[in-house]
Amino acid sequence: MLEIDTTSVHYFSVRDETNFYDWLKEIKCLESFKRGIAVVDPDKADHSQLLELIAALYRYNVPMHPLRDLKNSRNEEWFADPIRYWHDAVFG
Repeated sequence: MLEIDTTSVHYFSVRDETNFYDWLKEIKCLESFKRGIAVVDPDKADHSQLLELIAALYRYNVPMHPLRDLKNSRNEEWFADPIRYWHDAVFG
């Protein structure tokens, strides 16, 4: 399991906070979310789930370097591609 700390998120309104949590609830590779720690199951982080996770974390400016542990032989060609908008945040 991979833990991602989201306690640094700054919400601009109550609805903004609700949107973030609602988005996370839809990401199936997230096993749990408690006290600002999102727990990711790497085995469930397929292409679409990983893209949703990247987008949510990037949008809310969550430190993304823990995601580098999700790189594997099935996803490294696109996930670790240096032209992707998330590359520096994850691998830099």
